[in-house]
Amino acid sequence: MIYSMTGYGTGHATARAARVDIEMRSVNGRFLDVRCTFPKECNAFESVARDLVQAVVTRGQVSVYLAVTLTGGAGQLRVNEALARQTVQQLRRLAKQLRLDDTMTVDTLVRIPGIIAAADLGTQTSVLQPVFEKALRAALKQLLQTRAKEGAALVADLQRRIAAVQTAVAAIQRQAPDVATRFQERLTKRLRDAQAAAGIEFDAVRVLTEIGVFSERTDIAEELTRISSHLAQMRATLGKGGAIGKRLDFLLQELHRETTTIGNKANCAGISRHVVQLKEELEKMREQAQNIE
Repeated sequence: MIYSMTGYGTGHATARAARVDIEMRSVNGRFLDVRCTFPKECNAFESVARDLVQAVVTRGQVSVYLAVTLTGGAGQLRVNEALARQTVQQLRRLAKQLRLDDTMTVDTLVRIPGIIAAADLGTQTSVLQPVFEKALRAALKQLLQTRAKEGAALVADLQRRIAAVQTAVAAIQRQAPDVATRFQERLTKRLRDAQAAAGIEFDAVRVLTEIGVFSERTDIAEELTRISSHLAQMRATLGKGGAIGKRLDFLLQELHRETTTIGNKANCAGISRHVVQLKEELEKMREQAQNIE
């Protein structure tokens, strides 16, 4: 299986005490980077999330978002009766000392922090953890499904572009032998024209030497052989699957380097046009490969 580094997944789970909603997003990244956005009361779950993600994802930036809604009794108000009694006693004592009216109502108490509060998540961690893990696994499963679907599309596109590159390489291979031949014909004609015009004999050995030097300078056989080898390795890598993004990126760098060398060496307009086409395809392939895990 080949995965894209871009994906999305959600997971939901409920229990008697709470409902957990998890959203996961992943984007490109050189390494694996898991980022958790959790309520502070659930920070203890971050290590669980990281461990589960790291078990199945090798590259990319993965963001995990957690939302918790307390349900049933877990969401009821909590009254600190001991604090309320202590507060009433202290206020009445203070009112007596200052000779103030000690009339107090419930409204007076609810304004004092800590006496009445909603039940917090921190008291529910033991109940939340199995629900959290269930929702996380569901979100992770969906994330992998979307990454696999996009990965398959990327592989299909790369296979099509490899075929296009091979077609351009074959065209260059057909034209390459003619480069030295055309140079020899042009050089011979110019020398004969010069001889006819000025009556000067030219050195045949020197001519052959110049032709040999030109042929060696413009020879692209090795580059074409290496390109064919790199393309074969790309096909094999795509067929093998797994975390192949870095391997593909390396092969594409090598392909681009060999193509640039051909463009610099080949003294032929036809070959130059194919080199431009090759570079365009290789650039598109590199953009696609950078999305693969």
